[in-house]
Amino acid sequence: MDSKLIKEIEEHINEIGKIFQKTPHIFLTEGAMNFQLCAKLGEIKALKNPVFAKEGGQTIRLHSFIPFFDEERKKLSIRPDIVIIDPASTDLTRGPTIHFSTKNFSIQNAEFLIELKLNKIYKKDSMIKKIKKDMNKLKLLSERDLCKSMFVLFDKKGLFDNREINEFKTEKTNFLYFKPIIDIKTSLD
Repeated sequence: MDSKLIKEIEEHINEIGKIFQKTPHIFLTEGAMNFQLCAKLGEIKALKNPVFAKEGGQTIRLHSFIPFFDEERKKLSIRPDIVIIDPASTDLTRGPTIHFSTKNFSIQNAEFLIELKLNKIYKKDSMIKKIKKDMNKLKLLSERDLCKSMFVLFDKKGLFDNREINEFKTEKTNFLYFKPIIDIKTSLD
């Protein structure tokens, strides 16, 4: 995936992040956050227009919750929140097999992965464990599919500073962090 498209994805996520910073209760759940981010990313021409897949059918590149095969657990249990697929390695007619989706498609390679977290209640130690677990998921898929990834944390509690966030970044995974710029308690008055 070219760096121009990655930059465009990041800009669209930053737009949602700025809204969150001013109105931190905008997302009630991670599912709602995923929906809003997919809707925003769907504005990007390269992600919303249908493209030809491996066998000739058409699909869009932007998807969510696509299952990937976990070699260790021997099942389709790795589910990034948002996936930009590689249409050239996507077969829309493949029947279910152990290594591919049971929904009659297969994706050999992802182009870009996004993992999302919405922190409403967790303390710092618990949040770090959740981040590390999801970062390991991204690392596994990024290394296997040779793709880049992004971790996006919307943190209502504002637990981390820039130094701590920079420690989560890796060569293949960028980390975007958004916290309220207003006092949540007074914003409810």
